Amino acid sequence: DYTPEDYKKLLKKIDRYLLPLMWVCYGIQQTDKTSLGTQALFGIREDTNLVGQQYQWLTTMFYIAYLCGEFPSNFLLQRWALGRTLSIYMLCWGICVISIAAAQNWTHLMVLRTLQGFFECTISPGFILVIGTWYRTEEHSSRSLFFQSANAGFGVIADLVMYGIGTHAEKYGGIAAWRCISLFLGASTIVAALVCFLLLGSPKEVRWMNADEKRMAAARIVSNKAGRDVTGTKWNWDQVVEAVKDPVLYFSTLNAFLSSVPNGGITTFGSLMYRSFGFTQLQVLLVGIPRS
Repeated sequence: DYTPEDYKKLLKKIDRYLLPLMWVCYGIQQTDKTSLGTQALFGIREDTNLVGQQYQWLTTMFYIAYLCGEFPSNFLLQRWALGRTLSIYMLCWGICVISIAAAQNWTHLMVLRTLQGFFECTISPGFILVIGTWYRTEEHSSRSLFFQSANAGFGVIADLVMYGIGTHAEKYGGIAAWRCISLFLGASTIVAALVCFLLLGSPKEVRWMNADEKRMAAARIVSNKAGRDVTGTKWNWDQVVEAVKDPVLYFSTLNAFLSSVPNGGITTFGSLMYRSFGFTQLQVLLVGIPRS
């Protein structure tokens, strides 16, 4: 038997370990995904001899691979250790990002961006599973909104760091700024993946809780009729029919589509658009900070 005070204390500990980690990781994936626009400012198109529609295809293939990877990644996330699987996927796309620094032509970039999209697709469904594993239903929205806020909040930090990289490259020369950006972002992703390997997972997997706390974490979720159990690994056609009949599914799909179409264009071409207005590369990065 546990008291409300016990549960409250446990919830604070869960928040303290999970929320900052998910916020940073979600921000990193958003920056990795959209970094191509910033790299275009610093010469990635010229240095890799991109012509015609090749630059646009780097973004298109990323999202095609992202879509193709959704089903197998969701399948694995529900059947393998959640934290370990997410960490491995994150490590793989971090390797792809850091490898872009060595790209010499369109073929190299296309292969790496495609693989990056395939591995990066795990982050959103994976974190939703993490939320469902640790939190009661009424706690889901606030925790999901917290880590999703990294799309904007982490962007400010990333823009300032990339501004520093661009300033250094402009002043001292050496390795091209866009290559340095890939090295920085890829290394950050790999470090975050290692931290996730140590800290992220379901209550059964993590090492920062003792046995009694794990039982308490499971009890608060089971009492809410939530969490992960055998129903999450078996296909149930009744659940499929129920989902198809739910109007929320279609409103959510429409909302995602209407926001993703313009967002995809802005993240890919926004920096180049500002550049065409006469701003310098560094000024474009500063202009992006208020937007975030």
